[in-house]
Amino acid sequence: MGGEHKNDVQSAWFNRDSNDGASLQYDACITQSNKPSEPPHKMSQSLRPYLQCVRSSLIAALSLSNFASQTSERHNVPEIEAASSPEVLLNPLTVSRNENERVFIEPSINSVRVSIKIKQADEIEHIL
Repeated sequence: MGGEHKNDVQSAWFNRDSNDGASLQYDACITQSNKPSEPPHKMSQSLRPYLQCVRSSLIAALSLSNFASQTSERHNVPEIEAASSPEVLLNPLTVSRNENERVFIEPSINSVRVSIKIKQADEIEHIL
């Protein structure tokens, strides 16, 4: 136990929306590490918590299991596409940095749909 490093992940708070299912504020989803200090990365300080929250949300959503179809024998269909059994669909999750940068995660027991919206450069940014 002497040289082990332990990672602690703070729990995220989910707010119920009427249309989207659940939304997540990325400030509550920061991963804290007890590792020795690492060299600083060239990343914006406001971008780092957002990306860490997206990463931890995807890791949680991608813990999939084998689930046979309840309607067809010997078939295994992605439940997020078929939507034949509402009990195996999990709550959708939106991780948003601003209105132009967000990730929408729709998990189910055996599949995940991820929609990503990123900032697109306009003409002025191309000129600069």
